[in-house]
Amino acid sequence: MQIGTDKIRAIVLSLHNFSRLDEGEFKQVNIHHGLDNTLRILHKLFKGKQNHPQILVLKEYGQLPTSQGYPGRMNQVLMNILSNAIDAMEEYFIPEQGQIYIITVVVNTNRVKIRIGDNGRRIPGKILRKIFDVFLTNKDVDKVTGL
Repeated sequence: MQIGTDKIRAIVLSLHNFSRLDEGEFKQVNIHHGLDNTLRILHKLFKGKQNHPQILVLKEYGQLPTSQGYPGRMNQVLMNILSNAIDAMEEYFIPEQGQIYIITVVVNTNRVKIRIGDNGRRIPGKILRKIFDVFLTNKDVDKVTGL
């Protein structure tokens, strides 16, 4: 019962942190906290399902300083990228273990790079060329959750 309560508390705290940060102001951001909160919110989607093994999340966090930015917007971007990776692995069965990797590094002392990748099916070339089009989606209408 204590373990279950601790898990619920962690999820509620993650949701609180995720939503509270969406204040719309430019401020100091801890990128690793944003990533971890997003992963905690999505943790149920990583569990195995019929015909789909559990998705492993491999994190390789570098030593990042706090950065300046819009935390709510950053969290939403991370949520969308990770959700899309999960959806792609579920939609297209992968015979091996599904994996999502997250790597963070400092670049040139004044930039931070977040690399998120997976071992799922790659984006087809005709869609990849349009990846930044405003209303692009390759999902069915009933599966689209936002922009």
